[in-house]
Amino acid sequence: MTYYTYGNFLLSTSIELGGFTITDERKDEDSSSDKGFSFQLKAGKEWWISPRWGIGLAVYYHNTNLLNQKGTVDEERIKSNNFGLVLNATLNGEK
Repeated sequence: MTYYTYGNFLLSTSIELGGFTITDERKDEDSSSDKGFSFQLKAGKEWWISPRWGIGLAVYYHNTNLLNQKGTVDEERIKSNNFGLVLNATLNGEK
């Protein structure tokens, strides 16, 4: 969901299911985790470059947090925090 304020500033959020994949290149093996709660928050600014297209710059924070259960005994909490900078492109569908 994205909300645009006056002046084309944007605030955005998304809620997802996320997971992790761990790769051991020496053994050529992959291992995937269970799925868990994941979300992203984003804030930025867009500028119209034509009547239908806008480009923008935004910063984001992304978090994934899950409880991975292997079998019936072992379990581990896995968390990820990610910060970044993104370039947005927006297409206005109105004619």
